Amino acid sequence: MKYATVAEIREFDKALLTHVNQEDLLARAAAGVSDFVSDMCGNGKPDVYVLPGKGFNGEDAKIAGRNLDERGFRVMFCGGSGETALPFMVRRGSVIIDGVLGIGAKDPPRGAALEMIRWINSMRGRAKIVAVDVPSGWNADTGEPFSGNPDDVVAADYTVCMGLPKIGMAREGSLRWCGCVYAHDLGDSVRRPAEPSICSAGRLTPPNEMITESDVNALVPPRKWDGHKGDYGHVVVIGGAVGYAGAPVIAATGAMRSGAGLVSLLMPESCRSGFIPPIPPEVMVRPLEQHFDLTGKVVVVGPGYAGCTSDDILRLANESGARGIVIDADGLNAFKGKAELMRKIKVPCIITPHPGEAAKLLGESGAARGDARPPTLEKLVGATGATVVLKGAGTLVSAPGEGVHLAPFANPGMSKGGMGDFLAGMCGACLARGFSAFGAARVAAWKHADAGARCAWRLGHDTMRATDLLS
Repeated sequence: MKYATVAEIREFDKALLTHVNQEDLLARAAAGVSDFVSDMCGNGKPDVYVLPGKGFNGEDAKIAGRNLDERGFRVMFCGGSGETALPFMVRRGSVIIDGVLGIGAKDPPRGAALEMIRWINSMRGRAKIVAVDVPSGWNADTGEPFSGNPDDVVAADYTVCMGLPKIGMAREGSLRWCGCVYAHDLGDSVRRPAEPSICSAGRLTPPNEMITESDVNALVPPRKWDGHKGDYGHVVVIGGAVGYAGAPVIAATGAMRSGAGLVSLLMPESCRSGFIPPIPPEVMVRPLEQHFDLTGKVVVVGPGYAGCTSDDILRLANESGARGIVIDADGLNAFKGKAELMRKIKVPCIITPHPGEAAKLLGESGAARGDARPPTLEKLVGATGATVVLKGAGTLVSAPGEGVHLAPFANPGMSKGGMGDFLAGMCGACLARGFSAFGAARVAAWKHADAGARCAWRLGHDTMRATDLLS
């Protein structure tokens, strides 16, 4: 979905209100927030603290709070006129809804608004903080605090963004405040006036975009009522070594969980002398040393597979009859300093480096972080000719002829071993199901991050692990 500036969003709102009344629009926006909280909580009913401001965001927050109250949540309205005072402490696991300030703000927060922002941030770690549309105190055009002080912006864990993504969300580092961003499209009638001419990114070639759930749903067709396993492709994961048998198992399980019809796992015989984690019985396991026909299959190569070389991978891609390839982990290390060799790959190819692997591929020192990530992504696409998934806080996806597409999730619980293996398997499954390499990468990146965001809500950043994403 394309980004828009605040001025463009106002133009969008004017067009929208010609066929949707304001009361209905507020109700739809509020439903996006209350439905999000209900969905993330599952059967739980934590305390909910609503902090409404004076604008439309405040009205959205109030209506969302009333919706949740009707669903059995214990809801407190705090901080504004007519609301109760801010409590000294909240119960661990509570939810705070930030509706203090929206995109209508033009100046740094002060007075009661600043007091509410500072209180919300003081509850970080105890409560899940959900911002309505944008975090209060954050400039939706620049992606920076209005005041210049990072402490004057709500540091949200989750943001329910209304309608169009804000251009500030495209800025590297903006997810520090936005957290995990879910775009609420406000219903079918909202999409009609959202022509590309309204959006700033629509005038860029190629456009930069935020990947949203509606984008993903448009790319993933429902499974056919009379479909069979052959309709959904066969993924073959190649990897493993003594002490690293878990990586390919996680990748294979990720492929199975992402809709592939069949999944095979090829592991070296040497793995059998070490610990092998439980392998789902649906996954077919074979020794790597035995011949296996890869014709028409999608190969995921590299998880825990230190013995492979760039020549091995080029042969797998071009001489085995494979229909596509995903290169991860040790598969990427095989191309250290010679990323341009990947241009020899003749089948659809997705590579999934983290910042350190990206630097190695390009022969650079130091990992690509912060503002260096988009240029690094561009260089990798240019060097390899592949679809690139650059992992990190706000995973970036691109391909030749495409812009920078952001999976808008900042989740420190994902910074653990095994997460990338899971993503590689998901990419393989989407490619095997017939998606283009770029489409497969976008779908996998968003679904992977969404699963992580749900785990973080339910388990916490410290305790969640890669295998929790499977369910």
